Amino acid sequence: MTCKNLLITLLLFSIFLSPYVCANEYGDTVDYSKLSATQFKKDADIYFEQAFNGITITEQNQATTKALGKYYILTKIKPLDSYAYTQMGRLYDMKKDYLRAKQYFNIAFNININDPYTNFYFAELNYHQKKYNEALRYYLNARKNNYSDSVTLNSRLYELYDKLGDVQKKREYQTKVENLK
Repeated sequence: MTCKNLLITLLLFSIFLSPYVCANEYGDTVDYSKLSATQFKKDADIYFEQAFNGITITEQNQATTKALGKYYILTKIKPLDSYAYTQMGRLYDMKKDYLRAKQYFNIAFNININDPYTNFYFAELNYHQKKYNEALRYYLNARKNNYSDSVTLNSRLYELYDKLGDVQKKREYQTKVENLK
């Protein structure tokens, strides 16, 4: 087992060992089952949008930190839901911290490998790093798992096939994008 796999296994083990009750830094027990997942998701999503759309870098960084904190707590409330892990991966992708982004996407995949949302945004991570063949694999998996009507996904596939030099597939996805608009 590689060091990376061992770390992921240990992280998942710790997540599933005590998903609802944990001690904070003061030794006090926190019962996450009493917290509202809906409210934490709503708050985290607001900060998430601010992280991407903040006017200044400072505002974006503050919103990113707040969003990551809210999503972290959401993972404690709902440890078997991949959404928060995917969002954390997206935030780290935005920060160009690709190693952390990949770690959170891997946790999301361990929960649900076929989640189209996770597949799409992991493909985006690979696309941003110019790993086009890897990105293609995850875009196609997202498409296969009920994301096929997404204009954004089909546009990205059109761009990707153009970069990869596959003219026939490029035209196919160009047509799909035009039909979806």
